[in-house]
Amino acid sequence: MDRTLIPFCKSPVRSGLFLILYSLTIASPLRAQTDVYIGLQALQEGAALNLGFPAFLPQRPAMLQDIEIAHAAQNVVRYDLLFSRYFRLLEEGPLVTPGRLTESLEIWKKHGAVALLFVQAADLDSHLTLDAKLYEAATGQVIFEKFYRFPKKSRRAACHTLSDDLVRHFTGETGIARTRIAFVHNASGAKELYLMDYDGENLARLTHDRSLHILPLWSLDAKALYYTTYRHGNPDLYRLDMESSQSAAVSTVQGLNLPGSLSPDGQEMAITLSRQRDTDIFLLNLKNKKLRPLTSHPGIDIAPSFSPNGGEIVFVSDRGGNPNLYVIDREGANLRRLTALNWADSPRWSPKGDWIAFAGRPGPREKMDIYRVDGTGTRMERLTLGEGYNENPSWSPDGRFLVFTSTRRGRREVFFMGMDGSFPQPLATLRGDSFSPAWSP
Repeated sequence: MDRTLIPFCKSPVRSGLFLILYSLTIASPLRAQTDVYIGLQALQEGAALNLGFPAFLPQRPAMLQDIEIAHAAQNVVRYDLLFSRYFRLLEEGPLVTPGRLTESLEIWKKHGAVALLFVQAADLDSHLTLDAKLYEAATGQVIFEKFYRFPKKSRRAACHTLSDDLVRHFTGETGIARTRIAFVHNASGAKELYLMDYDGENLARLTHDRSLHILPLWSLDAKALYYTTYRHGNPDLYRLDMESSQSAAVSTVQGLNLPGSLSPDGQEMAITLSRQRDTDIFLLNLKNKKLRPLTSHPGIDIAPSFSPNGGEIVFVSDRGGNPNLYVIDREGANLRRLTALNWADSPRWSPKGDWIAFAGRPGPREKMDIYRVDGTGTRMERLTLGEGYNENPSWSPDGRFLVFTSTRRGRREVFFMGMDGSFPQPLATLRGDSFSPAWSP
């Protein structure tokens, strides 16, 4: 994918931004909707929807700032739609103008377009506007229409919102263009928490303690991060509020306090505690701070992850010798082993519940790779193939992609790939090493 860097895309996106969104949904004939959805059914079987993608137009053709914002916005939306893998973008065709709509649509249809996106953009004194229409190529019917008005500092959010709305219109699924990735990075000389947009832009440093911070975990509403910090000497569990940048202690018992996974209702967190003895899995009630042990076994139980229905938890244990994956129910019963590798680590249950991603290796002299295994342990697939060390997978909220760390280019970097291991690519090129990426809800 060609990623053009946009000057306006560099300012950090702050959580909690409120957009002023005026939307007008145009009702379309049943046949028009059906034609588009038939195209997406084929897409879900491995094809992609042919979307006409002519140049975004300036709302005021004589205004240089409108011309620039139209070009920049198109680059962001282009990347979002290509990243989604739902669309094949057709860009060779005539501009769409109201006076020549029928003629233009006929040409785009001959090029193979099922639908055609028409966007006008304006860069006004205090805000950005995008006026988007989606035409069915066969009939000329408007099947989607929305008007967006965002503060200037939220320009990337405007583009990502349009992209996510297009994904939702065609698939019924929530798009991921507005999601973010938290990770640990050591460019400052210490392992601090950082944040970037899902596409690697808007890098921001979250902590400045010059200490060791590890294992970021998003709250379900994406307004906070849980993490472990050695700021006070002990590996304590803290919560960072993304709005205020204030942090507060969650668990500070002596020994390890490691975040694992939140229950689907957000009421409990599966955590790892050592308490200066065996390392076990506990459920922590986030309201009253009461602890309930899930495992009690000599050795190490670590890295718990809830299933999407909240009924089971996968974790790592060395109770069978080498660290491998085990599953236990929420009551601490019905333990079963999933893997039998030389090493397995950092499991993460997919949002759809069909796979568990993890890092592992079949033999002691092999490099760590990313795997996925189903909840029964009967089907396991290797997703990376020994190109450097590949670790710490995290799912996109739609369950279609994974981020992970890889040393295949020398440094430890954040990469992304399809859930089947397809098309791995670096997400950002940064000085230093990156660890433990966590994809936001």
